[in-house]
Amino acid sequence: MADSRQNSTLSSEIERMTKLSNEEIFSELHRVGVDINEDVFRKVAGKHHSINSVARCWEANRGTSPALLTAATVALWDRLCTELFCWEDLASLMRKGIEDVRSGNHMQAIDKWLNAWRSLRKFAVEQSVRDISVFDVQVMENVLPMDLFSWVQDVEMELTNQVDEFPQLAQALLDYTTSFRDTFPSSATPILLNMRSAQSVALFVLGDTEAADVICEELCNAYPDDAWTFIDWGDEYSPRYHRNPALVDVQKARQIYERGLATATEDVETLRERIAALATEA
Repeated sequence: MADSRQNSTLSSEIERMTKLSNEEIFSELHRVGVDINEDVFRKVAGKHHSINSVARCWEANRGTSPALLTAATVALWDRLCTELFCWEDLASLMRKGIEDVRSGNHMQAIDKWLNAWRSLRKFAVEQSVRDISVFDVQVMENVLPMDLFSWVQDVEMELTNQVDEFPQLAQALLDYTTSFRDTFPSSATPILLNMRSAQSVALFVLGDTEAADVICEELCNAYPDDAWTFIDWGDEYSPRYHRNPALVDVQKARQIYERGLATATEDVETLRERIAALATEA
């Protein structure tokens, strides 16, 4: 109940503030002890890139309603800082995409998440941030619905999962994974490898086997003991597991599976099953 009352109070304050002029909002802030003007507001907003962070910066008189400070910040931000990256705007797109996924509206989720990604990428370039985890340390707690390290991988997985049914997403998947590696090359190795693997998926769907094979070769050389690096590669040429029918090549699939069988230490039985299945396809 307390949260509901707080949300109701904030909504009422935001509605009231949006009806006031900038001068009237600044007058209200001055009345409660906040010494602020347009130039100072823009400077603080440009430092924090967060409505909640900015609202908590103001040194107001004791007993001042937090809702008033937040509502004033929301109204002023919408008028004075529309060009600035805002963590709350990103959070809204992330949250709406999560809701779409849960409702089964995957294409809508992808659209929202890619819009969010473009905004985040532009901000990262402006801030010279090269590791996605840096943002997770910087952003204020409880602003985002999940950490960015996990979210960017969810975006990749959503695109990869949907590309089987909607091959037209292959270019979007390739663009996303390529731009991630270009923007955040200092991120943890596992996330970079996941993006690299997803790049190969997109390239296979697009029919660029030469570029896709180069990536798969890199991954297999890096992880020769992991059967799934070979399984995923061979599957792209398998009559049973392929994504692109034009790429089916039983002989090539067998060669890849057999390479994996020679070096893998785990899940080798799956490799044997794949090879046995090819015998029925020859």
